[in-house]
Amino acid sequence: MKRIKSLQFFAVLLAVLAQPFHSSTCPTTISEDRRQDCHPEPGATETACISRGCRWCETSAPNVPFCFYDSVEDPTCLNNVPVQKRIDCHPQLGASKEACEAKGCIWCSTKVSNAPWCSFPEDGPYGYSLSGQPQKTAKGWRLMLMKRNIMMSLFGNDISPVAMDVEFQTKDRLRFKIYDPNSQRFEVPLKIESPSTAAADTSYDIEFINDPSFQLKIIRKSTGTVLWDTSLGDLIFSKQYLQITTTVPSTSIYGFGEHEHPSFKHDMNFVNYGMFSRDQPPTTFANLYGVHPFYMCIESDSNTHGILLLNSNAQDITLSPNPSLTFRTIGGILDFYVFLGPTPENVVQQYTEAIGRPHF
Repeated sequence: MKRIKSLQFFAVLLAVLAQPFHSSTCPTTISEDRRQDCHPEPGATETACISRGCRWCETSAPNVPFCFYDSVEDPTCLNNVPVQKRIDCHPQLGASKEACEAKGCIWCSTKVSNAPWCSFPEDGPYGYSLSGQPQKTAKGWRLMLMKRNIMMSLFGNDISPVAMDVEFQTKDRLRFKIYDPNSQRFEVPLKIESPSTAAADTSYDIEFINDPSFQLKIIRKSTGTVLWDTSLGDLIFSKQYLQITTTVPSTSIYGFGEHEHPSFKHDMNFVNYGMFSRDQPPTTFANLYGVHPFYMCIESDSNTHGILLLNSNAQDITLSPNPSLTFRTIGGILDFYVFLGPTPENVVQQYTEAIGRPHF
């Protein structure tokens, strides 16, 4: 009789295990309406999801991610920003709830590894707004930007106004430069040829948005893919601290030498790389003996673009799972070059055409 009962028990157990997988049986306390997508780009699999330290749980509900962060945010957090969109508002050591809120930012704990607890609010007081109308120039556009709130500052000595020059240098190369129009700041003495007139037929479009902070978008004409979009975070430009954030169209990000990288494709889970020339041997995630603030992004349709930040001051870059990139530096200007490819080989050709070919 005991043997029969045991067989019946295992038969029931096997029947339960054979049932289709439903989200209601997932080993998680996170409800479907609170899931935060941990794999926003196409091609999510259970293996890829778990490798990111996230939870995989299939569901038949529409628009609910299968791969999501294994974290339930503090329900008392006001105006909480989804964890994958968080941009660190207290990048220095010693963050606390009091120090965070004094900056006008949001303090909200999370179990997600390396995610900031102090983050900028989505409608915060930082950033710049467009002053007047964009002015057409021979090379492209010039814009003047004014600080939105002169009372709020991360580290003090904010600069206002700042200017942005946009140059349509070639069909596949765009430059935008953000600088202090009233005071000369250090610029890398690398001579990249800038044609006297704007390229007539470009493979990119640009958009200027002022709602309420100024935002810049760079779009690939042939596909409509947004390559650069500053709407996720506000621009900060002070005497010794400059910061800009952009979303990127995929998590296939390569570059940012020189570091000891565990893989060619970068981890986008709140990984931070410091960049400042330092005479030391390779150490994981540490800055080495050179600086190469250039990255290449392979878009979801396999088109590829590259972006260079021409700045030689101490800097770092944070790769976040939105996916997004946050650039920080303690001096100089924000001088970006965008290369449209569209193949990886084309990007490298356009990049070395600008900065110079290697010597052989």
